[in-house]
Amino acid sequence: MLLNKIAPIMFMMMSLIVCLMVILNVVSAQNVSQDIENACAKDASSPMCAGYTEGKNSATSNNPMQKIVGTVVNLFAFFGGAIAVIYVVYGGFKYVASAGNAEKASSGRQTIFYALIGLAVIIVAQQLVLFVISKL
Repeated sequence: MLLNKIAPIMFMMMSLIVCLMVILNVVSAQNVSQDIENACAKDASSPMCAGYTEGKNSATSNNPMQKIVGTVVNLFAFFGGAIAVIYVVYGGFKYVASAGNAEKASSGRQTIFYALIGLAVIIVAQQLVLFVISKL
């Protein structure tokens, strides 16, 4: 009986942790990319810069339109990701507060599922747009 009470809380916490890890991973990857760009700008002969081509990343491009599109896409992805995390937490609360009602528990699970699908769509769309504008 104790497991039935703990399982929804653990599910909600794990979902929140996964969402936070995805968001932190995206932010961390952007920081590492920026660090590499800065290092290669100082010393292009470094082995770390092998294969790096200036101007192929939207963050270092001289084209102002690419910079604007990249910034707008990143902002939308950030806010969309934040909304998805909020919905995961909301779905977790719905699931935990269902009090054994199967219909409410199902509604909470669906909210979490659709929020995670939305987060995946946001990440894929962001990376696709950034990839396309980096090739222009």
